[in-house]
Amino acid sequence: MKQMAMLAGLLALYITSTAQNKNFIDQPYIDVSATADTMIVPDEIFINIYISERDTRDRVSLEEQEKKMITGFQQLGIDIGKDLTTYGFLSNYRNKIFREKDVIISRSYLLKVSTATLASAAFLELEDLGISNAGINRVDLSRRDGIKNELRMKAIYTAKQKANDMVMPLGQQVGQALYVGEIPPNYNAAIQNSNQLQDVVVTGFGLQETKSKGIDSNINFDRMEVTSTVNIKFALK
Repeated sequence: MKQMAMLAGLLALYITSTAQNKNFIDQPYIDVSATADTMIVPDEIFINIYISERDTRDRVSLEEQEKKMITGFQQLGIDIGKDLTTYGFLSNYRNKIFREKDVIISRSYLLKVSTATLASAAFLELEDLGISNAGINRVDLSRRDGIKNELRMKAIYTAKQKANDMVMPLGQQVGQALYVGEIPPNYNAAIQNSNQLQDVVVTGFGLQETKSKGIDSNINFDRMEVTSTVNIKFALK
């Protein structure tokens, strides 16, 4: 009895689903897609910074390097409490041939700045302090979700206009939307853009030498493309 009830339930579900699909297909509709896109300069630039200290006679302590770095960033107008994150504290011990201890203490940081100009200034400050192990981690947009929503609405308006233009010669009118969906972005392009960013490494950048020669030392980033593609099925009247 239980098996029969289960089969009956599955049959009813299948019939209902089939009827819904049939109703959707049987009515006249138009299927359109539209894309809206824009190019935006990234306003979130994340910089990896690595500071280390060797336990040698002329060492500069990690704390001293960190203090100078923070002071320098604050002079640039960077909000240290909000935009500088400490990753961790590591200490490695290695034995030399004559059993001397070589202690390496290190700490990693992630700095966020809002412009390429400020990123350049931060790298110059790091180079002044002798901290050359730094590089671009990634770039992003602070308003990505808001921009995406604006583009989505623009794409929907475009799709509606396209549908109207297509049915006008037929003497028909576009009715209500039967289906609205967003087509996923091209993830291959996103991966390619991410890989291109790996070339933006600023270890031993030599900005001071560039600056002394009168060359523009600003770091430049390509504009980031944000897109939204929608697919809409409109009923026809």
